[in-house]
Amino acid sequence: SSLRSQLSSSSDGLNFMTPACSIDEGDGDFYSLLSNASSDSSDSLDSLPSLNEGNKNANRSYIDMDDTPLRSNAVKSSYGNDSIETPSTAASTHAGLEDGRQLFRRQQSYIRSHDLSSFNRGNTTSLIPLSEEGPGVSDVVNALFQIGLESAMDNSDRWVPERTTAKILNQRPQQLDNDGHSIGPMGPWPNAACGDEVLVWTAQCGHDGYGSEYPMVRARGLLPTSARDMIDLLLDSERVKEYNKMSLGRENEHFFSKGVHNPSKCPKTNIQGEAKIVRSRSQPPVVRKPVELRLFLHARRLDSENDDEGSKYLTIARSVWENEDGTADAQAAEATRCEMLLSVNLIRDVSYRGEKWCEITSLTHGVSPGIPIFIARKAALMAAEKYIRDIRSVFEK
Repeated sequence: SSLRSQLSSSSDGLNFMTPACSIDEGDGDFYSLLSNASSDSSDSLDSLPSLNEGNKNANRSYIDMDDTPLRSNAVKSSYGNDSIETPSTAASTHAGLEDGRQLFRRQQSYIRSHDLSSFNRGNTTSLIPLSEEGPGVSDVVNALFQIGLESAMDNSDRWVPERTTAKILNQRPQQLDNDGHSIGPMGPWPNAACGDEVLVWTAQCGHDGYGSEYPMVRARGLLPTSARDMIDLLLDSERVKEYNKMSLGRENEHFFSKGVHNPSKCPKTNIQGEAKIVRSRSQPPVVRKPVELRLFLHARRLDSENDDEGSKYLTIARSVWENEDGTADAQAAEATRCEMLLSVNLIRDVSYRGEKWCEITSLTHGVSPGIPIFIARKAALMAAEKYIRDIRSVFEK
């Protein structure tokens, strides 16, 4: 059978470029989404040699991702085992982080700094170490945090609404009562989501350099829970399977700081909120090897202007690598490593008739080498909407 028919058999997956994988599990049946996204195109996936290097897999019963430009990961690990000893097991408080930090120094990690003005010295693909010997981790956190917050809050014309979203926003006045108030839960900010809507936009990257040719995707929707409960779900590595059935689990490899609700900074790293390195895997149905992401993840509570505003949180995530070349170790090849340049979740409380609601704005900027950009864009739009609906279903149970 053709590659298209194999892929179409699994249309439920998440693109690896979505927040669901970027901070939650690092996975998704990306290729099944690509199949669906390209169904209205005259170009069959079977005819895209860049997807699998000469279409070598067209007659296989699975996709061998070693034959794609995506890199293989070499770290062997047992996912879903609560007894795993990682640096995080010794880091339950700020005061108990030192043992984990000593081990982390021997497991160097590098992060891209091409869009971080404080670190970029003209090299558009540069990586910097996340260690005490290199630039301060807190400076990296703050630089990423600023980019994430600005992108999530940006309401400029740079963000182009998807067709259904444009129609919803054009009809927005019909969703207000005679006094101009919403007829359902909805935030007071521009282009807020209402009811069960999921709004989706795309934008071109705002800077040159590595990955700038790939589009950014932003999605927004309401969830029937509080912002606090939502951030707790996203940061809990033991709960990722609640909203991603393909997840093989997520490990906390190392904590720089803990406690997203704590307003004080960690005395060791000078970081406010929670910051850690996580490794996550999933097993999409039509992919032979697990798909993996290794990420630097930071979450912070935002200041509220008044008591009525409720709580606000922001998460940011970016891929980290084992060496300064931006590649994974090559000692083994049991999983395929994917890359996330930026993942952001802005979570804000929404008050409506005493009920607990929050709105999530999710933004992703991923790299998919060898995949035509127009196909990757369609797949990312589909996956961004699905991500919010899957999260919503957790709290509707």
